[in-house]
Amino acid sequence: MSGEVVGPMCFARRSAFRGILLGCTIAALGMPRAAQAEIDVPSLGWVPADAAIYTTSLRIDEQIESLVASNAWNKLKGLPLVQQVMATAQQQMEDPAGQLYVARQVMRLPENQQLLALLQDMVSHEIVFYGSQEIADLTELAILVNNAVQYGPMMAVVSGDLSALNNEQYQAQLALAALNEHQEMIQVPEFVMAFRVSDLDRARTQLQRLAIIVETALMQVPELTGRFSTVDIAGEQFLTLELDGELVPWEEIDWEELEEETGSLDVLEAKLKTLTFTLALGIRDGYVVASVGPSWEHLEQWDSRESLGTREELHRLDHLEGKAITSVAYVNGEFLQGISGGQRDLESLKEAAEAGIPQAVENGYLTEEQGEHLRTEIDGILDSMIEVIPEPGTLLVAEYRTDYGYASDTYNWGTNPLFEASEPLDLLKHVGGNPLFAQVGRSVNPPELLDGLGRIVRLAKWGIEEIGLPQIPDSEEREQAEQAIAILFPALEKLGDVLRNKLFPAMSPGESAIVLDAKLESEQPSMFLPPPDGPLGLPELGIVCETNDGQAVQESLGEMREIINAALAGMHEVAPDEIPEIQIPKPSSEPLAGGTDYWYPWEQYYIDERVMPNLGVSDSVVVFSLSKAHTERLFKEDSPSARFLAKAAELPLGQVVFCDWEASLHIAEPWVRYAITQAANFGMLEDFASDPNQLEAMMSQLGTVMDVLRTLKTITARTYIEDDVFVTHTDVVIEDLED
Repeated sequence: MSGEVVGPMCFARRSAFRGILLGCTIAALGMPRAAQAEIDVPSLGWVPADAAIYTTSLRIDEQIESLVASNAWNKLKGLPLVQQVMATAQQQMEDPAGQLYVARQVMRLPENQQLLALLQDMVSHEIVFYGSQEIADLTELAILVNNAVQYGPMMAVVSGDLSALNNEQYQAQLALAALNEHQEMIQVPEFVMAFRVSDLDRARTQLQRLAIIVETALMQVPELTGRFSTVDIAGEQFLTLELDGELVPWEEIDWEELEEETGSLDVLEAKLKTLTFTLALGIRDGYVVASVGPSWEHLEQWDSRESLGTREELHRLDHLEGKAITSVAYVNGEFLQGISGGQRDLESLKEAAEAGIPQAVENGYLTEEQGEHLRTEIDGILDSMIEVIPEPGTLLVAEYRTDYGYASDTYNWGTNPLFEASEPLDLLKHVGGNPLFAQVGRSVNPPELLDGLGRIVRLAKWGIEEIGLPQIPDSEEREQAEQAIAILFPALEKLGDVLRNKLFPAMSPGESAIVLDAKLESEQPSMFLPPPDGPLGLPELGIVCETNDGQAVQESLGEMREIINAALAGMHEVAPDEIPEIQIPKPSSEPLAGGTDYWYPWEQYYIDERVMPNLGVSDSVVVFSLSKAHTERLFKEDSPSARFLAKAAELPLGQVVFCDWEASLHIAEPWVRYAITQAANFGMLEDFASDPNQLEAMMSQLGTVMDVLRTLKTITARTYIEDDVFVTHTDVVIEDLED
């Protein structure tokens, strides 16, 4: 965080002075509204500041015009298949027997031409959607109900009630009980969808037509009599349809069968019946507005409520002033926390355990001492997990046009204890230069993770010894189980020690990468397939981890193999008839430029012999890949040259995602052509088999489609931390086809 550092007394004096000055200003001028974000997004001036979700799409007509004027679009329109579809549609519209003829005649009517013009106008400028804060409450309520249904039967079984398993009525009771407990969350949220239009008179005319149509249709539904009306909102006529819970056939529900106690759901039933649901459609401040909510009154409050654009988070976008913004999306943290699992699910597990364990003690399945130990351990394990689970926060995204395509900025006010972005990502030099795809990131490995895993192992051992073994009546079987426990759990503890004290410290830089490439070409990818006309690129998947001690990594893997083998041998001695005598052999190895490569020989009679899953270890990286050639490339330091990937390699980041879409299509196209050719050769495409010219024409059209798709070149996203906010900047490079 930036800013001057001041002492507490100095801060207090300044705060007092500022408070007096602010009070005088308010008294003289009245409370001013917060400043609006300095970007050209009109809807930010009227969408309420407490909206839970919001999205807007802008400059739609500009983007469509750019697309229609592009060489790529013209080339796509020229495809014979597209021309044929257009000709068929035109023929059906002109032929009185055609399926589209009647529709065309109807749409030729002047009033319907106006309707088409309005619809085009509505999707040309700005399309807005937002949902009110009540949607967060409903989402949280849905999570609570789901958790009750999910964990309730499990805890009932723990307490000895096996009838709860797969009992639909019991699950319905749990769901209604959760709804009954959280009735304050049962609310109808506001949903608003708005379309900015350039011709308001045309919109008013079409709304008047719609009013007549709806009123006539509702006359056929007696239950809706008197519920449709027009109301005046800010000088404009809105069509409204008011519904409520009384329209639901509640009498068909057997409430008594679902009640835990007689009358316990009466208040819930009454509340559900009084819920109101209002549909409204009209014009407001240059927008055609469709609204769903408990009433239409929120549409009158546009000018009196603080707008979303005044929120502090939106000022993150001020640097985009003057940019051609195409979309903005906002989701507040409360909503995201309501729909996410993570910490909420773990808290629900804790609550379920706290409710179920005492019941198990009361029913005699656990002693009081065992119940207390189990509760303490479960709480400790879940608390250690809660501390490292990311917590979602408010999310803000803006996309805008650039001279190379599009860019976007995403701001996330959540927390992630595992994320680290203080330095450039070294592994960007170990992705093989410019791969087809790479995801490179850095994370910390807090001790809480390993401590939690260790506690799980110890709790499992305690549970088996204290609760499981006494349930085995046969002394011989119990003795065999005790011998197995004496082998397995010490082995798990030794593995944990190797991980904690040797392997994890060697991997402490915390960087890792997933890399996909296809630089390995094959004239014969598989012996089961006919040879292709030319070499095909083989998919190369690589996983790279940074290390500060390659020797320690190799020693750790060797020690872990010995521990596992010792455990397998011991288990075979305990149960020779059930557990075969198996061992993990020592892998083959050889020096590889920059390190050592390990692999297990395997039969390769069906695929290219260069495909060899292997593990490479050098002084700086550990690599798992599907070929030695790929491992060798990932060992080498090779700075990327792709435009935005090269820039990312110089910045302090926590994550980078890169996709070379154009190169990926160059690799994919020969495979697609090969698949089509073989399908035709095997008679799967009968028309092509009988007429080779059709196959040639299809291949030509495929080339055109691939050329158009390759106008998207690369996508690069980099994530960093700015003033305690996670920021992801994405660049999308697009280039039109040449004339």
